[in-house]
Amino acid sequence: MAEESSMNASFAETLKNIQERISDMTQKFSDVEKVVNTLQTSQISLSQNVSTIQSRVRSLSTRNPLGVRRSMFSLPGSRTKNGTSGQTTPDATNIVTQSEDSETQFGDDVD
Repeated sequence: MAEESSMNASFAETLKNIQERISDMTQKFSDVEKVVNTLQTSQISLSQNVSTIQSRVRSLSTRNPLGVRRSMFSLPGSRTKNGTSGQTTPDATNIVTQSEDSETQFGDDVD
């Protein structure tokens, strides 16, 4: 009987250890699922941001005439010279365009 009691105690201890490990693994799997969901959400957000940026770049490239370049990463203090009055404009909207019979080249100072 003592041997049977000892076996039962050993068996109970083994079952307890298995249950603790299963509980630990269940918690770890739950943590992994949360991380995967967070990563999927981040991926969707990043994909949307990339699409927005690509759309804006395409929009900028179709709106600007040849010879006029606008940098997406221009410094806040950088300004384009207004060819009609010598003033500066923050958004390059007053750039002089070259007429067909004019000899002015881009980069020349127009007074």
